[in-house]
Amino acid sequence: MRFNIRLHSYRHVILAAVATLAYSPLGVSQAEAQTTYYVATNGSNSNNGTSANTPFATITYAATKTAPGDTVLVEDGTYSLPNGSFRGDVAIASSGVDGKRITYKAQNKWKAKLVGAGTGDGSVVIGVSGSYNVIQDFDITGTDAGGINLSTAGTTTSYNQAIGNYVHDIVAPCDGNGGVAINSGGGNDYEAGVAHMDILSNLVVNVTDPPGCTAPHGAGIFAAIPYTLVANNIIINGGHWAIESWHNAHHETYFGNVIINSKQSITMGAGDSPNTGTVNDYSLVQNNIVFNSSMTAIAETGRTGPHNQYIDNLVFGGNTTISLQNKLTATGTVHADPMFVNNTGTAAGNYEVQWGSPARGAGSALAGVLTDYEGAPRPQAGQTVIGAILGVGTTTGGGTGTGGGTVAAGVSASAASITSGQSSVITWTTNNAVSASLNGTAVALNGSVTVKPTSTTTYKVVATGANGTTDWGSATVTVTAAPTGTVAAGASASPTSISRGQSSVITWTTKNAVSATLNGTSVPLNGSITVTPSSTTTYRITATAANGTTDWGSATVTVQ
Repeated sequence: MRFNIRLHSYRHVILAAVATLAYSPLGVSQAEAQTTYYVATNGSNSNNGTSANTPFATITYAATKTAPGDTVLVEDGTYSLPNGSFRGDVAIASSGVDGKRITYKAQNKWKAKLVGAGTGDGSVVIGVSGSYNVIQDFDITGTDAGGINLSTAGTTTSYNQAIGNYVHDIVAPCDGNGGVAINSGGGNDYEAGVAHMDILSNLVVNVTDPPGCTAPHGAGIFAAIPYTLVANNIIINGGHWAIESWHNAHHETYFGNVIINSKQSITMGAGDSPNTGTVNDYSLVQNNIVFNSSMTAIAETGRTGPHNQYIDNLVFGGNTTISLQNKLTATGTVHADPMFVNNTGTAAGNYEVQWGSPARGAGSALAGVLTDYEGAPRPQAGQTVIGAILGVGTTTGGGTGTGGGTVAAGVSASAASITSGQSSVITWTTNNAVSASLNGTAVALNGSVTVKPTSTTTYKVVATGANGTTDWGSATVTVTAAPTGTVAAGASASPTSISRGQSSVITWTTKNAVSATLNGTSVPLNGSITVTPSSTTTYRITATAANGTTDWGSATVTVQ
């Protein structure tokens, strides 16, 4: 049994954890990178991988070439992975060193989609068996029981990080072991001697159990080893346990997370192998929002110690029970609606809290947690916002708007980083306002606009209430230089001839392009799609460069 996730509670330690926080969330602290390797859907492992024109085909192969300080950039596209079982469909055995982590990163956030093919207990999309690695900005899904496992083997696998990933639609096996979206340690045989993992600013959505399962064991984030930092994550429908610790867990820190529509939202505990005497002590649960938990909101179970702390958490809706052991009590708990900007209960929601939220100013900063979910700097002392997103709005007068409440504004960008020539959608919402402006131009109180900046641009929305008080929010779109050279496009079909009712896979690649369309519909620059045409059909990919020049390629599927 690798995960052995049973109905147990978690615990997070404050003091010892703070002493070990030598990391830089969303901006990994390391010496200058030595080599950047590229991976693309049209790559080949016979390439040298050192440029975007000669990429490798797989992350696993790229990992065999890396040295401390290197970076592996994975280009946009869907990567349908081979079944790698519990070692990982993407298996990373490389190791960096302190100050020189190896970074595996999507070139554009969530645009490199890793689709796992493993099944059953312990299977995982990305499995890490080395140390000092960073897994960042991927879209991860598939049939595996797990999304990311930061320690799949060995007793020296430590100091790994999962940052900014979107892990979703994980179906946990109903076999007593379960599945986990992001796991700090592999399970019984692999936890002794492993420590110090960071799970930061990830979005975890829809961890479910198979229909009819009577012993659910799925978890959103699972901490099985000591000194695991779980900070700034947003977890929606996060399985039976949204955040859980067990096995060899102690000195854990859960800070600034948002948990929505889950069952047991935060559980702190220890038990089972490898160290059957482990007591989860000196752990900290602070500044988290638990919204609409169907079971216990915060709980301890198994072996826990008297030094765990539960500070300044907001619990609202559903089951709001906080059940602690050793006569511990939670302090500073807020029982009120957090007032999210747009709580859709899905990945498309905006889980920043509005200006008038009771979460604003009700939390305590934690030294060492440097940024929030969106990368904004976190205060290192004093009061702060409870939850994952600080927000950038500031009221000038604290007055009320037309709705009788404090005026508020929030802004988001669909793509925070683009290549010159690409576009992003700026979406804004306001509360209790009578007027709004976007970078000085009057706009509707709520709306969106597609922008195509040629340089890095900040979009600021100012909302004004009836009495003249204001609030503002902003979103920055970072623009990188467009690729140079002649634009090119190519397409292929496999197979090229089918019988009616059968399918073919259309695969396309582009070079030096900023946008692409397939038969007139926008698609990623490189990718594939399964089609089932009812008659002979030609699929045409058109690539457009930043200067407007185009190239196209086509593939025809003959239907007999």
